[in-house]
Amino acid sequence: MKNSLKLTAFLLLSLAIFSSCSKDDGLVNEPTIINKVDNFSFQVTNMVNVTKVLEYTWSNTSGVAKIWQSTNLQNGTVTLKVFDSNNTEVYSNRIDDNGSFVTDSGNPGAWKIQVTLTNYSGDIHFTVQKGN
Repeated sequence: MKNSLKLTAFLLLSLAIFSSCSKDDGLVNEPTIINKVDNFSFQVTNMVNVTKVLEYTWSNTSGVAKIWQSTNLQNGTVTLKVFDSNNTEVYSNRIDDNGSFVTDSGNPGAWKIQVTLTNYSGDIHFTVQKGN
């Protein structure tokens, strides 16, 4: 009986220590990503106080892209940046500016999509597609 009490106390103490060490980044649901040539889509819901930078490589066969973005912002900021294959920034905007946008002209190839979340709570959806 004494040994099981000691074991229970040890397990509870261990659980308390390890639980306090974990850091919840608020990303309750992982983003749903569709990443195909000339078509990139990002969607995530139920974020709570997330501060994180997410980066993706996307193949764009054009030198320009069309962007559709929308959010359900509850708190914080989220910025979308797009870089062409020469790592030149061709787009930067807060995603809470809902609507359709076009990037500046750049070079086709492997583009980088960067999402910067700062104390963000809410939902995000955006698509980036090959432009004309």
